[in-house]
Amino acid sequence: MQMIMVISCFFVMVSYLHLGQTTEQNFKSPLFVIDNDYYNEKKKSKYFVYFENELMGKPKNEKYNYLGSLYFFENGIFKNVYKELPN
Repeated sequence: MQMIMVISCFFVMVSYLHLGQTTEQNFKSPLFVIDNDYYNEKKKSKYFVYFENELMGKPKNEKYNYLGSLYFFENGIFKNVYKELPN
């Protein structure tokens, strides 16, 4: 029996800064931006940490530790984060 792995990819921007440069890129996946209003925070450095922590299932105020920017989920459940694509 052959298993088929379906991989979905989408991009999340931290802000709308350089939106024009981003949309000029050749990609076909959805593009999202973090909603700072959801976090009731204007400082990008804060709402970005809140967002990343929530992606990984951590408390939003947990101390920030950069692990990478490639987040992998399986059936909607966070599995790992990488700085580069794994082999």
